[in-house]
Amino acid sequence: MEGFAQIDGWGTYDKAQLYISRGIGCTGYPVRLNCPPEVTLFTLRTA
Repeated sequence: MEGFAQIDGWGTYDKAQLYISRGIGCTGYPVRLNCPPEVTLFTLRTA
């Protein structure tokens, strides 16, 4: 299986819908350049 090329935001993989967050920080060495922290809040509702 190949890696997922999308970096952030809404996307699809096969038939699944997904959201990729840039995260809130890092562990180990700080390597987040020009990338502000992000916390995502989802509100789920019935269709």
